[in-house]
Amino acid sequence: MDKYVMQVQYRISGHKDTSETLTILDLPSEIVTDIFQYCTSGVGPIVLPADTAKPPWTLLSVCSDWRDLALEASELWSCMRIDLRSVQDMPKVLGLARTLIQRSGNRPLLISNSANMNDPKMYEKTVQFVQDIVMPAARRLRSLSYEGWVEAIVPLLTSPPGSLPILEKFEMWGRRLTSQDDLFKIQATAFQSAPHLRTVVLRAQYNPADPTLLNLSWHQLTTLRIVDLYVCASVLSTLLSQCVNLVNLTIDEAFPPGPGWNPAQYPIFLPTVTIFDGTLSTREYGPGVLLSALCFPNLQYLTLRIPQTTQFRHLEDGIDAFARRSFANLKGLCIIGMSPTSNLTTYEHLLDHISLVVTELQVPLVEYRSISFSQTVLSRLIPRLEMAPSSLRFLVLQVLSCDLENGTLAEVEEFHARRGLESVRMLIEGSIGAAHQQKVDELNEKALGMTVEIVPPRNLPMSSCVPIEWMSIDLSALE
Repeated sequence: MDKYVMQVQYRISGHKDTSETLTILDLPSEIVTDIFQYCTSGVGPIVLPADTAKPPWTLLSVCSDWRDLALEASELWSCMRIDLRSVQDMPKVLGLARTLIQRSGNRPLLISNSANMNDPKMYEKTVQFVQDIVMPAARRLRSLSYEGWVEAIVPLLTSPPGSLPILEKFEMWGRRLTSQDDLFKIQATAFQSAPHLRTVVLRAQYNPADPTLLNLSWHQLTTLRIVDLYVCASVLSTLLSQCVNLVNLTIDEAFPPGPGWNPAQYPIFLPTVTIFDGTLSTREYGPGVLLSALCFPNLQYLTLRIPQTTQFRHLEDGIDAFARRSFANLKGLCIIGMSPTSNLTTYEHLLDHISLVVTELQVPLVEYRSISFSQTVLSRLIPRLEMAPSSLRFLVLQVLSCDLENGTLAEVEEFHARRGLESVRMLIEGSIGAAHQQKVDELNEKALGMTVEIVPPRNLPMSSCVPIEWMSIDLSALE
């Protein structure tokens, strides 16, 4: 940076008329490139077919000098997503994608795609995407997020070892187009030499018969997210037992163990896991039972999501077993009622039971979060929080604006005062009326450790809750 400052000072000194206005072009090209990067940092990947109304395309239309600088800035062109659902002219889009890859120079690439897997006609597009874009760029891939049919990406999975030398993140949302059993006997040799692979996300609509479908270096992983991947309990246990360095684990509606499954037969002991996000289910053989097999002795941050259901079978025993094995070092707890209007009894029962367990085990809890979408649940939540351990220091509540009742904010304020918490943060999604706004302003002006924020609604289905803030931890500091 000192070098850049000296260059700017030198250029300024060359202007005899000190009143002359300098332009961005008087800055060193490196600084201009940094400015361009800052302009594009919040817009995500370049989406193809191209939306020329968004950066970095807009930088090309300011003037010829800006255009030249932007085209030479390889950093601007190394992250792209091809939306196959919107592609009308496939050769044109693929040609543009190759141009972007060329513009990115030798920089690592972040490539992803979107596909409609309910449309079999899109299979050819996914094949072309893999053959024309992914395969030629394999050695430069830092992150690959693939959505499509498993058959289409087999050429990458079975490429020779060393084909993915800098890959750090791999995400696959796969679906089988055929019922060929041999498809899942493949050895994913490409992942045998991916020394930098740390994050894997498996979202699937298939049932692999053997974990060799992805012959990953599981021992390298620090982050693993599994969504809708249905396998038997033995495969699950085998897979996770290899993740000896895993820090962040998410299991979302996956792994129905099957009739007669015995958690003691397939224990899952992962001492390195500090962050766990699990979606509970009260299906007879669902993830609620899976909790009985989990043991994370160094767990620090836990999120439990309750889907839409009216039963409570197996959850209580599973939570008891899991808590006694994994709650000793717990610091943050988040309970998400994903549809509490229809499962109010389950939601309340679960809150009661977890509060009792946390108190009984004397968990040194420092943070408790409950994301609620029902005024009924919110109004009943505060009395249940009274059962939380005395070591509770932080509380975060989230609610839709339409679910606020008169007196709700005051009730939360009183609880904060009674318990002497360090801070209470309340997030309200959507606009609120004048009366509520007045109370919000009063609370924020007091500055007594309680803050209320009005945030935009996410417009997401309740089963797609955005991860809460403390789940977004920089894992590089934990490795």
